[in-house]
Amino acid sequence: MSMKLSLALAGIIKSITSIQREERAIRNRLLVRDLLTDYSEIKTKRGNIKLICRDRREVHYVKHFFDREPDTLNWIEEFAESSIFWDVGANTGIYSIYAALGTNVKVFAFEPASASYASLCNNIAVNSLDGDIISLCMGFFNSTELTKLSMQEVEAGGAMHGFSALDLEVEKNNQSCILQSTLSFSIDEFVEIYNLSSPNYLKIDVDGVEDRILSGASKTLQSKNLRSVLIETAGRNADDSEKLYKLFEGFGFTENKKINYGHDTIFFKP
Repeated sequence: MSMKLSLALAGIIKSITSIQREERAIRNRLLVRDLLTDYSEIKTKRGNIKLICRDRREVHYVKHFFDREPDTLNWIEEFAESSIFWDVGANTGIYSIYAALGTNVKVFAFEPASASYASLCNNIAVNSLDGDIISLCMGFFNSTELTKLSMQEVEAGGAMHGFSALDLEVEKNNQSCILQSTLSFSIDEFVEIYNLSSPNYLKIDVDGVEDRILSGASKTLQSKNLRSVLIETAGRNADDSEKLYKLFEGFGFTENKKINYGHDTIFFKP
């Protein structure tokens, strides 16, 4: 649907409801919005996945489910039975849901951005995976603190968020950013406070603050439970990449050089 047509339909709905009392008009407009909300279904080898599609990014994720990050899907398909998977930066939950379709895989999905978290919860519900995925509206950093999440926009599926204005490229360009208060933990302190088992598989996709998260996860990286880590490495310069690789080597990890997408790197313990 073109933007002109969308605006025209929105204008018609507003015009029709404008004769109603304000409260009733708002309620009816929201009802129309909910009725127009679409769910797309993706057929996978593990079963069908339903995903809510309220904006352009969510539609994009559905359309490019298989070709957006194919190595991530392949990695998830190799999870051992009854394992624990942490999805740090879960966004709207595509990979959390795909993992939960596996054999008794317990998923922890962490997403601090409120709009994406709302879609994440909706997607979990429509796929009847409430008992398999624990979703938490929070983030990880190198310390435990009440902080502010800097966002370019409040839209489900958004990216380029940071835990301070300095982390955002938009701030460097003098563009406005939106601040959302949130609670962040270091991974090690989160595990200790809530007496959790370390994950067997850890995915970190957090728009450039991966190093700070890892600096608060030394005990988890040392854990014998942790078998593999998938981390976003796109956009790193040579020095940053070398530091990251040395960090993982120091904890006994080896790079999986068989992946071919180039967006992420998978480290595993031999």
